[in-house]
Amino acid sequence: MSLTGNIFFATGVLHNTVGILVPELAEPLWRIIADGGIVATEDIHERYAREATLWFQVIGFAAMIQGYYVRHMALEMKKQGLDEEAPVWFGWAVVTLGGVSAYCMPISGFHLAYLQGLRVLWIHYNRHGSKGSKKVV
Repeated sequence: MSLTGNIFFATGVLHNTVGILVPELAEPLWRIIADGGIVATEDIHERYAREATLWFQVIGFAAMIQGYYVRHMALEMKKQGLDEEAPVWFGWAVVTLGGVSAYCMPISGFHLAYLQGLRVLWIHYNRHGSKGSKKVV
């Protein structure tokens, strides 16, 4: 079982839960549902709020899908006798995305993504050293 996949899935669930509980994100979401879409308003500020909350929810679902996929791939790799952790490139991608995003939005949850990427790198380099492993796909 891939703890990395489970962490990413849980992050997506947490992300969407925040989007439903925080009024600034939840209220535009309920207005999208009630009005039948984002473009049901002519007010640019309202449209922006609706677009932002929709993207907030989409990113949460994307994190859940990503977590499920990482977990699925870990199980498939384990069946083949390969390293069952996420590959090093994945760790670097998440560190880069999380780090740049946290720099741009310091009061956000992007620090969590950065730390998750560091966790993948830490596991990889502790298992395989700096040369990596041919067993990691």
